Amino acid sequence: MRGLPIYWKFLTHQSSSNLTEQQAVMRPVFKLLKKYKIVLIADREFHSIFRSHWLKKYQKYNVYFALRRKNSTMIKRGQKYCNISELKVNIGETKLFLNQKITKIKRVGMYNLLIYEKQRYRHKSVSEKWYILSNLSTAGKVKKVYSQRMGIEAMFKDYKTGGYNLESSKANEKRLNNLILLIAISYTINSLAGEKIKNKRIQEYISRTNEKRRKYRRHSNFYLGLSGINWIVNDNFMWELVGDLMMLNPHKT
Repeated sequence: MRGLPIYWKFLTHQSSSNLTEQQAVMRPVFKLLKKYKIVLIADREFHSIFRSHWLKKYQKYNVYFALRRKNSTMIKRGQKYCNISELKVNIGETKLFLNQKITKIKRVGMYNLLIYEKQRYRHKSVSEKWYILSNLSTAGKVKKVYSQRMGIEAMFKDYKTGGYNLESSKANEKRLNNLILLIAISYTINSLAGEKIKNKRIQEYISRTNEKRRKYRRHSNFYLGLSGINWIVNDNFMWELVGDLMMLNPHKT
């Protein structure tokens, strides 16, 4: 929570955050969680090699990273440089290149680069490739860690238009900090409740898994937990309403 007042200052502009801003947010987090192993996962907004170089200095404090790179990033192969997009991998294949010189900028160190091209999904070809810069040393770890970012994207949607409409709150700094704390608590409760419902295999009784104009089934623990809580609240309310209606004509009950 210490980083939130700092982060608030960067919400006033619409462009991508720069290295100075991101360092100001990450330093207090690293300090707060210094007893734990930290893995930073980020998309191509974090593509700067200077950001990776700065993070690598924290590796002795158990800080690791898996950062998405643009396909135009340069890598040194032998005596020449080429775009990482020129490195070939087959569909569904994962390759990890250890201790590579990334970009032509000097004094930024060596990094591990993972390249992964997604498998065919639902009989459709997926052309997107992952180019992940990391200080983790095995392909399995890098792939597993970065795959978790997809859940973070779902969480962002739940915080915004998919659930709590955080961006529409228009709260000031103090109220925003309190609101984020309440949302984090509520999100955790709903997600755990949804996971419990799934483990019991009763999700179809709580929330529709299919909808019109919805391409895929719902899988979010958060949304399922939220629906379950709403179902309980509405069920109690309906029984109270039925009781009140029956009391209007008690001789007809």
